[in-house]
Amino acid sequence: MTLLFETLGPAIGRASWQGAALALLVGLLLWGAGDRLAPRWRFLLWGVVLLRLVCVVTPGSPWSPFNLVRTTAATGSHLELQTNRAPSILPPPGSPVSTEPPLRPTELPAGDVDIPTPPRADAPLVSQSATSTPSVGRSGISMWSPMNWTPSLSLTGVLSLVWLAGCVVLSGKLLAATVLLRRRLSACRPITDARLLGLLEACGRRLGVRRPPPLLVTPVEISPYIVGTWNPRIVLPESLITEASNARLRHVLAHELAHLVRGDLWANWLLLAARTVHWFNPAAWWVVREMQSEREAACDELAFTALEETDRSAYAATIVELAASLTPSVLAPGLIGLFSSNARLKDRVVRLVRSPSVTPVGGPIAAGLLLGIAVLGLTDAMPAARAQQPKPAASSADASSTPAEPDAPAKSNTLTEAGTHTEAGRCVDQVDRTSLAGITMRLYRASGRGSPIEEVASTVTDAQGRYKFTGLAPRRREDHFDYLDYVVMGFSEDWPIGRSFHSFRGENEVVEVRMTPDKSTIGGKVVDAEGRPIAGAQVVSYFLDGRPIPGTPTRTTSGKGELAGRFHFDNIPVYKAQDGSP
Repeated sequence: MTLLFETLGPAIGRASWQGAALALLVGLLLWGAGDRLAPRWRFLLWGVVLLRLVCVVTPGSPWSPFNLVRTTAATGSHLELQTNRAPSILPPPGSPVSTEPPLRPTELPAGDVDIPTPPRADAPLVSQSATSTPSVGRSGISMWSPMNWTPSLSLTGVLSLVWLAGCVVLSGKLLAATVLLRRRLSACRPITDARLLGLLEACGRRLGVRRPPPLLVTPVEISPYIVGTWNPRIVLPESLITEASNARLRHVLAHELAHLVRGDLWANWLLLAARTVHWFNPAAWWVVREMQSEREAACDELAFTALEETDRSAYAATIVELAASLTPSVLAPGLIGLFSSNARLKDRVVRLVRSPSVTPVGGPIAAGLLLGIAVLGLTDAMPAARAQQPKPAASSADASSTPAEPDAPAKSNTLTEAGTHTEAGRCVDQVDRTSLAGITMRLYRASGRGSPIEEVASTVTDAQGRYKFTGLAPRRREDHFDYLDYVVMGFSEDWPIGRSFHSFRGENEVVEVRMTPDKSTIGGKVVDAEGRPIAGAQVVSYFLDGRPIPGTPTRTTSGKGELAGRFHFDNIPVYKAQDGSP
């Protein structure tokens, strides 16, 4: 769920602000066009904004206006409220503070990361054994303990939870409206009056509807409406049937059939979906209101034209009279009423009765304008140029035996595809900081969010302990869709596994893979929330982005007797401060 928030949240945020920018552009365009654009074209132009809000991912295009505000390849920033990059096992109380150069938390290898997930009823906990071996100051074992657990949640995760809560509230309101609608429909009766059915059939012929939907009558004094995306029905209040003239009934039936012809019942789902997903964005609410207004205006024009009447005021009078005596229809998926709000009724009537002051533009011009807005609005900025991910050379045997030159890539790191990023540093002895030659350095890559960590290259340090991997694709730690990161680790038969440490000396970043001859063992027990041991749990010693690094030790907890749930690691490096404390 957290991964879903971290991925979907930035995508929705990007679609929301781009939709708002596009809404502003369309609003200015329609304001300038005035009556030159018919309501149906105005509705379609707003529909482009609606699609941008609903489609959270759109293809990149060099013609997209969002290229003007293109940032990095990341789809959203990631801000830690409280860092969880802490050692897995706390040093003993009273231990002196380390005087080593400050470490960059975002550059620490996976082995230095503690998983801060709080305990759940179904989640195992890893606790240090009471008989464990001496404490390791910077162990790579991922362990949880009440002593060192600190809650950590990204800002993106917090905002995503707030967004989800708003979506649930609005969805609940729509669900309640749907339940109310079903109850009202269950109380409706089919209309068999020949006069009404004849009027419906005549209006259907004029609008090109071969099979008019069934007519229902409701005792509720509510606006006439058409309901049912798959099985449309027109519902009329009983007072309208008994009191309205044939002309009034023709106006109502033609308007509701116009919704059916235009496919507004389907579009209404998208309107409500956009408002629910982007409830936090005022622009989304504005777009929905404008589309509802243009939809009703377009249906009025279509119905009035189909009836071939000359008196617009009579049609407008029907809407005004019904609005004065009936309540607006509910807002629910698959339902559209003659009017759902009285707030914009005046503007609707004024647009209906007034004569256009300018000649509307022709269909080809309006269609071209719609196509241009769609090309601009439904595309995204082109992604930043990225080199393809590196591949290891066909043979790595030569690299393991040949030291790397200080200023040249390692032989085993001859990559088949070009890149712009370099991973370089020095392998040193943790105790005296002397350079270590002949150490095998392995480069691991984490790509995406679900694929396993893979070893992509290896080399051997030169006489000065240097290593270099060139031709790599740049890191993309903040890209929630296309994550990419690296870690370099040192391997030798005579030393425990060495890990990367990043620090700064002035403005220059210093990368060291530190090896230490000091090693220890560590053990523990995996238990559930009630303290019961869990057998068969996997415990990893080193990981990157929450995924185990291949070639590093892993243990599966035992399942027998007193050893149930226990694990044990040997050859764990002990990193000490300059005063000798772990």
